[in-house]
Amino acid sequence: METHIYRDFDAFKSAVRGVDCSMMPQHVERNSWSISKVGVGGLTLQFGQLGSGNILEGESQSDGFIFYFPVTAGAKYLGNGIPFGTESIMVLTPGTDFTLCSQLAHDWYTIFIPTNTLNDCLDPAESLSKSSIFNRSMLQTIRPDRLFFNSCCAVMGQIIHAASLTPRFEHSPAALSARRQLLEIATAALGKIQPINPHTKGRHSLSRRLIIQQCRDLLAEHADETVLVRDLVAATNVSERTLRSAFSRYFAMGPKNYLLLRQLDQVRRSLQVANDANTSVAEVMVSHGVWEFGRFALRYYQVFAEHPAETLKQEYI
Repeated sequence: METHIYRDFDAFKSAVRGVDCSMMPQHVERNSWSISKVGVGGLTLQFGQLGSGNILEGESQSDGFIFYFPVTAGAKYLGNGIPFGTESIMVLTPGTDFTLCSQLAHDWYTIFIPTNTLNDCLDPAESLSKSSIFNRSMLQTIRPDRLFFNSCCAVMGQIIHAASLTPRFEHSPAALSARRQLLEIATAALGKIQPINPHTKGRHSLSRRLIIQQCRDLLAEHADETVLVRDLVAATNVSERTLRSAFSRYFAMGPKNYLLLRQLDQVRRSLQVANDANTSVAEVMVSHGVWEFGRFALRYYQVFAEHPAETLKQEYI
């Protein structure tokens, strides 16, 4: 089993299996992000401990399913604008565009299962047809009964613990037993998904998703540039009020605060890679369109729990 503790959020992001995404931290409570990863017969089980909230935007891998279990009491999330919390399970089918937003520090488990492996485990006679699962990209949230959720988390915790004590766990007979348990969890979770009738989807949910996707496309095209709210309005061809509604639904904040968080994150990344002997905080700020140094530094501290000068001087691993 691999366990890594990072003080650099980007390094943590690169260690997460199963998604191709961008991440931004928010409301940092501690500069520590850890992930434990164990391979179980072709499956990947992960346990993450985040010292912050975060915003993930991207796409799940095209070759497998992700089952996401939030385990921090009281934590609240938005998955593609759908609110969920502890004792819920989020399922990402292969190649699904998604946005996941969490406000506070939190822990989670994920199971990544290759599509072919999961396909072989499903009973074609089940009420939820295979075609509805495998032939459509979707993010689904399930709220099973508490006993089932707690049982799933107990199994995953025991596997992580056993792997931490046994270097050869992944190649042991115990791993095969653990693999069966994880597949049972996954198939049971899929069995709790209700088929979606596309005609029941409201215009608002579809339009919000399109608005957010158009904003993501624009921001990706201008990844290192300053983007303003009016740029998002022009790209989406909607009113600022409609734009604000879509952002509030997906990120629990308006577009202005989202773009500020993006700018803060851009400055932080630049400070992390800069040579503190040759670069000043002010130089980094102005290169990202910031001139109100004092106000920006205060917001920076409120989000990252450290001052910009402290970020510049630290070495990140």
